[in-house]
Amino acid sequence: MQVQDDTSKQPTLEFPALTGIADEELSESRQADAEKSKEQADEAEERAEDATEGWLQAVNTAGEIISATWPSARPVWNPGAQERLAAALARCDEAYGWGGVGSLMSHPLLGLALAAFPLAIGTAKAVAAERAKAVVDVEAHEALKPSFAAGDPMAAAAGAQPQGAGAA
Repeated sequence: MQVQDDTSKQPTLEFPALTGIADEELSESRQADAEKSKEQADEAEERAEDATEGWLQAVNTAGEIISATWPSARPVWNPGAQERLAAALARCDEAYGWGGVGSLMSHPLLGLALAAFPLAIGTAKAVAAERAKAVVDVEAHEALKPSFAAGDPMAAAAGAQPQGAGAA
């Protein structure tokens, strides 16, 4: 059956039964694409949640170490801040291909940093304590020094007149 299209003046073929089948196939194809997109989005969200959970465990461990070292930092390392940090680390991991928290946690440089951290903190605290002790020792030593500005302390104790350039 040939039908004239008024706008183009070219003959077209139209089969109502085939048009219905094509519309149905197109609808099914769109529905399958939508379902596939939703599945992919759900999988991506699940991977992101898993990655965030792994990073949250690492952040919690870091928070425990820092809070044990500096108890005054506990309010800073609160659960909300740790969750935000973990989510940001998970996004960076995905964007930069770090390989997940497990890959990073097994890296030898991280092991070195974790082993060196307590030593660095302990050394810094020991140096600070030594400096504070040295300041106290110097102040105590200065307080015990006799003052010769008033003349000869031995002569003053014996009641004699001071001798030297300042004696009149």
